[in-house]
Amino acid sequence: MKPKKRKTSRFDFSMKLNIFIVVLFSVLIVWGIFLVRDRLLANADELGTSLAESYASEEENRIAIYQMLLNLASTSINNTLEKGGSSQQIQEWLTDYSSHLTHILGSSVIDSYAVIDGAIIAATPWEGDQNYDYQSTEWYQKALSQNGDVIFTNAYLDAVTGKYLITLAKKLNGSGNVLAFDILLENFHLHENKASLPQNSSYFLYDGNGNLIYLSGSLDIKDPDVRQYAENLLTRIQDGSLQSYSAAIRDLEGKNRSVYYHIMENGWISVITMPVQSLLTDNMDTTFLLLFGICAALLLTACGIILRFWVGSRKMQHVQDTLQILGDTYYAIYRIDYEKATYESIKSSDDVSSLLGSGGSYQHLIDVVKEYVDQRTYTEFEQSFSLENIKKLIQDQIYEFGGDYQRRFGEDYKWVSIKIIYNKSMKLNHVIMCFREIDAEKRRQLKQHILLENALKSARQTAEKKNAFFSHVSHDMRTPLNAIIGLSKLMKDQLDHPEKIRDYTAKIEQAGTQLLTLVNDILDMSRLEKGTGSTLDYTVMNLETFLQESVSLFKDQALTEQKELTVSVHLQHPAVYCDPFRLSQVINNLLSNALKYSMSGARITVNLAETGVQSNRSRYQLTVSDTGIGMSREFMEHIFEPFSRETLFAPSKISGTGLGMPIVKSLVQQMSGEITVESTLGEGSTFTIILPLQIAESEALPPSPKKEPAVNPQGLQNKKILIAEDNEINMEIASECLCALGAQVISAWNGREAVEIFSAAAPGSIDAILMDMQMPEMDGCAASQSIRSLDRPDAKTVPIIAVTANAFAEDIARTKAAGMNDHLSKPIDFKLMEEVLNKAIH
Repeated sequence: MKPKKRKTSRFDFSMKLNIFIVVLFSVLIVWGIFLVRDRLLANADELGTSLAESYASEEENRIAIYQMLLNLASTSINNTLEKGGSSQQIQEWLTDYSSHLTHILGSSVIDSYAVIDGAIIAATPWEGDQNYDYQSTEWYQKALSQNGDVIFTNAYLDAVTGKYLITLAKKLNGSGNVLAFDILLENFHLHENKASLPQNSSYFLYDGNGNLIYLSGSLDIKDPDVRQYAENLLTRIQDGSLQSYSAAIRDLEGKNRSVYYHIMENGWISVITMPVQSLLTDNMDTTFLLLFGICAALLLTACGIILRFWVGSRKMQHVQDTLQILGDTYYAIYRIDYEKATYESIKSSDDVSSLLGSGGSYQHLIDVVKEYVDQRTYTEFEQSFSLENIKKLIQDQIYEFGGDYQRRFGEDYKWVSIKIIYNKSMKLNHVIMCFREIDAEKRRQLKQHILLENALKSARQTAEKKNAFFSHVSHDMRTPLNAIIGLSKLMKDQLDHPEKIRDYTAKIEQAGTQLLTLVNDILDMSRLEKGTGSTLDYTVMNLETFLQESVSLFKDQALTEQKELTVSVHLQHPAVYCDPFRLSQVINNLLSNALKYSMSGARITVNLAETGVQSNRSRYQLTVSDTGIGMSREFMEHIFEPFSRETLFAPSKISGTGLGMPIVKSLVQQMSGEITVESTLGEGSTFTIILPLQIAESEALPPSPKKEPAVNPQGLQNKKILIAEDNEINMEIASECLCALGAQVISAWNGREAVEIFSAAAPGSIDAILMDMQMPEMDGCAASQSIRSLDRPDAKTVPIIAVTANAFAEDIARTKAAGMNDHLSKPIDFKLMEEVLNKAIH
């Protein structure tokens, strides 16, 4: 492996050297471009500054001309004053002189006037000149103070014309006499400068106060943005930030411009701006561009070569890494020449490397491996990987072959995988033999195999239990069904014997009750197994009163069967939060079993005690003991398993589903409780339940229900009842029962028809509605909601009683949400139906 590392190191060094050369070359190019750019900007600075000075010189020449013209005029007027000339003569001379200036300059550029003996004499008089306060003006005061020298004012707003202008003035002979020339800024550059501006350049002329006198280029001097830009330009010049030749200002288009300026003797500033990009590109000759292109091409070529080399080296390194990963997967790799019967060691495990060396005969390899292979599998190993078998596999076009066996590593045996690999495309008489440790994976597979076998065994046991359960359930269902069907046939033959008819009817009712109990147990267990029946409805209840009432339901049965049923309660806190419906299921199952699995004269004892209080919770112990037949030890191990029933020693007439105790345990666990059982065969059983319950205040207990006198002694006489039911037999039974009570029945065969009948009836004419839950077209909940939403006075008040096949909490909650007043469970208890309807109507 060391040569591979040296090769990789050579790749890395060559790669780094190439990258270094490219980086150095790039730095030199960038540095050269920077030097060229710097030189171009320096040359442009010299050119621009010279051009700004040239423009400033032209401005100074222009000012000198105006000074000369003013001096000529002042000489002539002084001569006139010395000769005693009148104001009229001076005005005529100024008029004539202005005319000559207009002819010379080509336009009326200069407006000349003079102050003579306190009066303004103008070549072109203006309105209000007699009232003009010339003495407070800058030009007048400066002219008197300069005593004969020509003065220039900065630009200012003329009070007469309302335009910006510049005034030249000179003191004349005599007290307070002054000659002045006004030049509007718009006429100051009536004649363009002789020096031409470079393309895309701009020229700015500022007076001593920073006022923009003149602007040449593509910009409009009247544009507010342009004037703001000009002010910013002057500010940058004055603060020195544009003094460097590489400095630039960003124009209104966002482009950088170099700035060149010259300050004149009178304080005026001549400024020229040029685009930086134009300065750089315009000064690049063909030779420079050609050299730059060659350098760029060379740089791109070098980068391409390095990139290609890098990609190739990456691919090569990727292949090497892949081979390294594959090699590390196996702890031993050998190359076998099956024609010469030799091997070459590519990689060996530490415990055999000294024995195998770098190569040798294949038989030697097999002999060494033999010492480490589990003796139970060596014979098969030797046969499978013999040279003869390897050749046969290749002849049969099996190019990959292997298996798993246990190999000794030190003192321990571990699972390893061996593979023989042949590459047909290489056309060599060689195969690769490689070994990989798979101990953890193999043990996991074996463990999963065991788990699958156990799961299969458990599934079979469950299936057997369910088959047995369904067999028993089928028997238990057929028993009451046989009674119902058989007794019904007997009744047809005994119509003339009322006593026998009454006996048959009582037995049919008993069989129906037994069948209903069986169905309810099956549904309960199914819901508990699916986790859909785990909702508990905790309410405040009196535990002592509840237990007494629950036990009292079995008093008559115990008395009839000549069994003693007693109850004892010792509670400090009888008021608790609990689910009375689920607790009643638990107590009923325990008492039912105690009575069912005991003989005449047996004693059943129910005891409830409070065993410990912690904060606002307490532990309550419920014990149900009997002196019945008891249970075998074998059955006690399976008593809480679904579908299990003790039948070996049970009385032959006792029927059950084997679901009562699983239901009890599931409900106790849902209430965070525990249940235990002790039993001795032939002596009896004791069930103990521990429930942790929250203590409630006694004031929170609901008042004890008082037996209310009948509100209406006539009951359902002449009451109109709407029955929504899609089953004809159920409709007939309910109708006959209500008619026997004196009620009038209206039939509806689905929910939609019930809504239509109620909508069509007069308000208040229907006294109550019995609503089946599952019907075609519209179910009971939807029909109830539709009735409640009708726009009529009795829609919200008419009693609607749900008739449900299930009385689970969620089913009852659905009926309440749909606006129903109460519910009845199927099969209907007719006495309970009469009570519910009476209560709802009256």
